[in-house]
Amino acid sequence: MWNRSSLAYGTPSHIQRAQYDVPSPNSGYFYRHDAETSYSQASSIFVALFGLTEVLDLYLQHLYRVDSDRPNHIVNLDFNLNRWVESLEVNVRRIITRGTHLDLPGAANLRLSYLSTQLLLRRLELEDDRDKEDIEPEMLANRYMQVRRIAEDIVLLVQELQEEHLGDFWLPVSAFVFPSTTTFLLRCALETESSQAGLAQSSSLRLAWELITALRHHRDRNGWDLGDICLAQHAEIVERLMSPATSSEVGVTGLPLPELQEMAVSDASFIDQLFPSLWDTLRNI
Repeated sequence: MWNRSSLAYGTPSHIQRAQYDVPSPNSGYFYRHDAETSYSQASSIFVALFGLTEVLDLYLQHLYRVDSDRPNHIVNLDFNLNRWVESLEVNVRRIITRGTHLDLPGAANLRLSYLSTQLLLRRLELEDDRDKEDIEPEMLANRYMQVRRIAEDIVLLVQELQEEHLGDFWLPVSAFVFPSTTTFLLRCALETESSQAGLAQSSSLRLAWELITALRHHRDRNGWDLGDICLAQHAEIVERLMSPATSSEVGVTGLPLPELQEMAVSDASFIDQLFPSLWDTLRNI
Protein backbone atom coordinates (compact mmCIF):
# COMPACT_ATOMS: atom_id res chain seq x y z
CA MET A 1 0.00 0.00 0.00
CA TRP A 2 2.86 2.35 0.82
CA ASN A 3 6.52 2.31 -0.01
CA ARG A 4 9.27 4.86 0.30
CA SER A 5 9.74 5.40 -3.43
CA SER A 6 6.03 6.10 -3.98
CA LEU A 7 5.93 8.62 -1.16
CA ALA A 8 9.10 10.28 -2.41
CA TYR A 9 7.46 10.92 -5.78
CA GLY A 10 4.25 12.20 -4.20
CA THR A 11 2.09 9.21 -5.11
CA PRO A 12 -1.04 9.18 -2.89
CA SER A 13 -1.52 6.18 -0.65
CA HIS A 14 -4.08 3.53 -1.69
CA ILE A 15 -5.86 1.53 0.98
CA GLN A 16 -8.98 0.21 -0.77
CA ARG A 17 -8.64 -3.50 -1.50
CA ALA A 18 -9.46 -3.00 -5.18
CA GLN A 19 -6.47 -0.66 -5.58
CA TYR A 20 -3.69 -3.13 -4.77
CA ASP A 21 -3.03 -6.85 -5.17
CA VAL A 22 -0.49 -7.39 -2.40
CA PRO A 23 -1.55 -10.19 0.00
CA SER A 24 -2.44 -9.05 3.49
CA PRO A 25 0.55 -9.61 5.79
CA ASN A 26 0.40 -11.97 8.71
CA SER A 27 2.89 -13.15 11.31
CA GLY A 28 3.83 -16.11 9.13
CA TYR A 29 5.43 -13.84 6.53
CA PHE A 30 7.86 -12.54 9.12
CA TYR A 31 8.68 -15.81 10.86
CA ARG A 32 12.36 -16.54 11.43
CA HIS A 33 13.46 -19.36 13.64
CA ASP A 34 16.41 -17.32 14.93
CA ALA A 35 14.51 -14.04 15.30
CA GLU A 36 14.92 -12.01 18.47
CA THR A 37 11.89 -11.16 20.59
CA SER A 38 11.99 -7.51 19.49
CA TYR A 39 11.76 -8.59 15.83
CA SER A 40 8.67 -10.69 16.52
CA GLN A 41 7.07 -7.86 18.47
CA ALA A 42 7.77 -5.34 15.71
CA SER A 43 6.25 -7.74 13.17
CA SER A 44 3.08 -8.05 15.26
CA ILE A 45 2.80 -4.26 15.45
CA PHE A 46 3.13 -3.92 11.67
CA VAL A 47 0.47 -6.59 11.06
CA ALA A 48 -1.82 -4.76 13.51
CA LEU A 49 -1.25 -1.46 11.68
CA PHE A 50 -2.25 -3.11 8.41
CA GLY A 51 -5.44 -4.41 10.04
CA LEU A 52 -6.25 -0.91 11.33
CA THR A 53 -5.75 0.43 7.80
CA GLU A 54 -8.39 -2.01 6.54
CA VAL A 55 -10.77 -0.65 9.20
CA LEU A 56 -9.96 2.89 8.08
CA ASP A 57 -10.90 1.89 4.54
CA LEU A 58 -14.45 1.21 5.77
CA TYR A 59 -14.55 4.60 7.47
CA LEU A 60 -13.49 6.40 4.31
CA GLN A 61 -16.04 4.52 2.21
CA HIS A 62 -18.68 5.77 4.65
CA LEU A 63 -17.38 9.33 4.52
CA TYR A 64 -17.07 9.80 0.80
CA ARG A 65 -20.33 8.25 -0.37
CA VAL A 66 -22.31 10.97 -2.13
CA ASP A 67 -25.73 9.39 -1.64
CA SER A 68 -27.60 10.02 1.60
CA ASP A 69 -28.40 6.32 2.15
CA ARG A 70 -25.16 5.03 3.59
CA PRO A 71 -25.16 1.26 4.08
CA ASN A 72 -22.35 1.37 6.64
CA HIS A 73 -24.04 2.87 9.65
CA ILE A 74 -21.83 4.51 12.27
CA VAL A 75 -22.69 1.71 14.70
CA ASN A 76 -21.15 -0.76 12.26
CA LEU A 77 -18.03 1.38 12.04
CA ASP A 78 -17.70 1.26 15.82
CA PHE A 79 -18.16 -2.50 15.74
CA ASN A 80 -15.44 -2.95 13.11
CA LEU A 81 -12.95 -0.98 15.19
CA ASN A 82 -13.80 -2.93 18.34
CA ARG A 83 -13.54 -6.22 16.46
CA TRP A 84 -10.05 -5.25 15.27
CA VAL A 85 -9.04 -4.46 18.87
CA GLU A 86 -10.33 -7.84 20.04
CA SER A 87 -8.31 -9.63 17.34
CA LEU A 88 -4.98 -8.29 18.59
CA GLU A 89 -2.41 -10.10 20.66
CA VAL A 90 -2.44 -9.13 24.33
CA ASN A 91 0.79 -7.09 24.20
CA VAL A 92 -0.29 -5.19 21.09
CA ARG A 93 -3.71 -4.49 22.59
CA ARG A 94 -2.06 -2.94 25.62
CA ILE A 95 -0.10 -0.61 23.35
CA ILE A 96 -3.22 0.92 21.85
CA THR A 97 -5.54 0.84 24.86
CA ARG A 98 -3.11 1.68 27.68
CA GLY A 99 -0.15 3.28 25.91
CA THR A 100 2.35 0.79 27.32
CA HIS A 101 5.49 -0.64 25.65
CA LEU A 102 5.96 2.46 23.49
CA ASP A 103 9.66 1.60 23.31
CA LEU A 104 8.88 -1.22 20.84
CA PRO A 105 9.49 -0.35 17.16
CA GLY A 106 6.30 1.08 15.65
CA ALA A 107 4.37 1.11 18.94
CA ALA A 108 4.03 4.90 19.28
CA ASN A 109 2.91 5.20 15.65
CA LEU A 110 0.32 2.45 16.16
CA ARG A 111 -1.01 4.14 19.29
CA LEU A 112 -1.42 7.48 17.50
CA SER A 113 -3.03 5.78 14.50
CA TYR A 114 -5.56 4.08 16.77
CA LEU A 115 -6.36 7.29 18.63
CA SER A 116 -6.77 9.22 15.37
CA THR A 117 -9.21 6.57 14.12
CA GLN A 118 -11.13 6.83 17.38
CA LEU A 119 -11.15 10.61 17.03
CA LEU A 120 -12.63 10.27 13.56
CA LEU A 121 -15.31 7.86 14.80
CA ARG A 122 -16.35 10.07 17.71
CA ARG A 123 -16.42 13.14 15.46
CA LEU A 124 -18.68 11.29 13.01
CA GLU A 125 -21.01 10.36 15.86
CA LEU A 126 -21.04 13.96 17.07
CA GLU A 127 -21.77 15.39 13.62
CA ASP A 128 -24.50 12.79 13.08
CA ASP A 129 -26.20 13.71 16.35
CA ARG A 130 -25.89 17.44 15.70
CA ASP A 131 -27.98 16.95 12.55
CA LYS A 132 -30.85 15.38 14.50
CA GLU A 133 -33.69 17.72 15.41
CA ASP A 134 -34.85 15.76 18.46
CA ILE A 135 -31.46 15.15 20.04
CA GLU A 136 -31.40 15.50 23.83
CA PRO A 137 -28.97 18.16 25.13
CA GLU A 138 -27.47 15.62 27.54
CA MET A 139 -26.72 13.17 24.74
CA LEU A 140 -25.10 15.86 22.64
CA ALA A 141 -23.03 16.99 25.63
CA ASN A 142 -21.97 13.40 26.17
CA ARG A 143 -20.80 13.21 22.56
CA TYR A 144 -18.66 16.28 23.09
CA MET A 145 -17.11 14.72 26.19
CA GLN A 146 -16.34 11.51 24.34
CA VAL A 147 -14.49 13.34 21.58
CA ARG A 148 -12.71 15.54 24.11
CA ARG A 149 -11.51 12.46 25.99
CA ILE A 150 -9.90 11.06 22.84
CA ALA A 151 -8.33 14.45 22.14
CA GLU A 152 -6.92 14.43 25.66
CA ASP A 153 -5.42 10.96 25.08
CA ILE A 154 -3.66 12.32 21.98
CA VAL A 155 -2.27 15.24 23.98
CA LEU A 156 -1.04 12.89 26.72
CA LEU A 157 0.62 10.63 24.15
CA VAL A 158 2.52 13.54 22.61
CA GLN A 159 3.61 14.72 26.06
CA GLU A 160 4.89 11.25 26.99
CA LEU A 161 6.93 10.73 23.81
CA GLN A 162 10.65 10.36 24.40
CA GLU A 163 13.41 11.07 21.91
CA GLU A 164 13.67 7.38 20.95
CA HIS A 165 9.96 7.32 20.04
CA LEU A 166 10.06 10.21 17.58
CA GLY A 167 11.53 8.19 14.73
CA ASP A 168 8.52 5.87 14.78
CA PHE A 169 6.25 8.10 12.71
CA TRP A 170 6.71 7.52 8.98
CA LEU A 171 3.16 8.09 7.68
CA PRO A 172 2.78 11.64 6.25
CA VAL A 173 -0.91 11.81 7.17
CA SER A 174 -0.03 11.53 10.87
CA ALA A 175 0.98 15.21 10.82
CA PHE A 176 -2.65 16.23 10.27
CA VAL A 177 -3.95 14.51 13.40
CA PHE A 178 -2.59 17.36 15.53
CA PRO A 179 -4.29 20.32 13.79
CA SER A 180 -7.58 18.39 13.74
CA THR A 181 -7.26 17.71 17.47
CA THR A 182 -6.45 21.34 18.21
CA THR A 183 -9.35 22.56 16.06
CA PHE A 184 -11.81 20.46 18.03
CA LEU A 185 -10.42 21.58 21.39
CA LEU A 186 -10.73 25.22 20.32
CA ARG A 187 -14.25 24.56 19.15
CA CYS A 188 -15.15 23.07 22.55
CA ALA A 189 -13.64 26.04 24.37
CA LEU A 190 -15.37 28.66 22.23
CA GLU A 191 -18.77 26.95 22.35
CA THR A 192 -18.82 26.45 26.11
CA GLU A 193 -17.51 29.83 27.29
CA SER A 194 -19.40 33.11 27.07
CA SER A 195 -16.54 35.49 27.93
CA GLN A 196 -12.88 35.90 27.09
CA ALA A 197 -11.96 35.62 30.77
CA GLY A 198 -13.79 32.30 31.00
CA LEU A 199 -12.18 31.17 27.78
CA ALA A 200 -8.70 31.67 29.22
CA GLN A 201 -9.64 29.26 32.05
CA SER A 202 -11.16 26.62 29.76
CA SER A 203 -9.81 23.10 30.23
CA SER A 204 -10.22 22.43 26.51
CA LEU A 205 -8.15 25.49 25.64
CA ARG A 206 -5.52 24.41 28.17
CA LEU A 207 -5.31 21.01 26.49
CA ALA A 208 -4.79 22.73 23.13
CA TRP A 209 -2.05 24.84 24.70
CA GLU A 210 -0.40 21.74 26.21
CA LEU A 211 -0.41 20.06 22.78
CA ILE A 212 1.16 23.14 21.17
CA THR A 213 3.78 23.27 23.94
CA ALA A 214 4.66 19.57 23.60
CA LEU A 215 4.95 19.78 19.80
CA ARG A 216 7.19 22.84 20.03
CA HIS A 217 9.36 21.09 22.65
CA HIS A 218 9.90 18.07 20.39
CA ARG A 219 10.67 20.33 17.43
CA ASP A 220 13.12 22.59 19.25
CA ARG A 221 14.89 19.84 21.18
CA ASN A 222 14.93 16.99 18.66
CA GLY A 223 14.13 18.54 15.27
CA TRP A 224 10.80 16.67 15.08
CA ASP A 225 8.78 18.21 12.26
CA LEU A 226 5.54 16.23 12.52
CA GLY A 227 3.95 19.07 14.48
CA ASP A 228 5.00 21.89 12.15
CA ILE A 229 1.62 22.17 10.42
CA CYS A 230 -0.25 22.36 13.72
CA LEU A 231 2.19 24.93 15.08
CA ALA A 232 1.90 27.06 11.95
CA GLN A 233 -1.90 26.98 11.97
CA HIS A 234 -2.75 27.22 15.65
CA ALA A 235 0.17 28.20 17.89
CA GLU A 236 -0.36 31.97 17.75
CA ILE A 237 -4.10 31.97 18.35
CA VAL A 238 -3.89 29.42 21.19
CA GLU A 239 -1.14 31.34 22.96
CA ARG A 240 -3.00 34.64 22.67
CA LEU A 241 -6.18 33.10 24.02
CA MET A 242 -4.20 31.73 26.96
CA SER A 243 -2.51 35.05 27.68
CA PRO A 244 -3.81 37.03 30.69
CA ALA A 245 -3.51 40.13 28.53
CA THR A 246 -6.49 38.95 26.46
CA SER A 247 -9.02 39.01 29.30
CA SER A 248 -11.12 41.64 27.55
CA GLU A 249 -14.21 40.84 25.53
CA VAL A 250 -12.33 41.28 22.25
CA GLY A 251 -10.88 38.21 20.52
CA VAL A 252 -7.31 37.65 19.49
CA THR A 253 -7.82 39.05 16.02
CA GLY A 254 -10.02 41.96 17.05
CA LEU A 255 -13.21 39.95 16.53
CA PRO A 256 -15.85 39.86 19.28
CA LEU A 257 -16.14 36.52 21.07
CA PRO A 258 -19.50 35.57 19.42
CA GLU A 259 -17.88 35.86 15.99
CA LEU A 260 -14.99 33.66 17.10
CA GLN A 261 -17.55 31.12 18.31
CA GLU A 262 -19.33 31.20 14.97
CA MET A 263 -16.06 30.53 13.20
CA ALA A 264 -15.43 27.51 15.42
CA VAL A 265 -18.86 26.01 14.79
CA SER A 266 -18.24 25.93 11.05
CA ASP A 267 -16.14 22.80 11.38
CA ALA A 268 -17.05 20.72 8.34
CA SER A 269 -13.43 20.68 7.18
CA PHE A 270 -12.21 18.37 9.94
CA ILE A 271 -12.23 15.42 7.55
CA ASP A 272 -9.93 17.27 5.16
CA GLN A 273 -7.60 18.00 8.07
CA LEU A 274 -7.39 14.33 8.99
CA PHE A 275 -7.03 13.06 5.44
CA PRO A 276 -5.59 15.73 3.12
CA SER A 277 -4.44 14.81 -0.34
CA LEU A 278 -0.75 14.07 -0.40
CA TRP A 279 -0.61 16.21 -3.54
CA ASP A 280 -1.76 19.26 -1.55
CA THR A 281 0.62 19.11 1.39
CA LEU A 282 2.13 22.54 0.70
CA ARG A 283 -1.31 24.09 0.44
CA ASN A 284 -2.19 22.75 3.90
CA ILE A 285 0.99 24.20 5.37
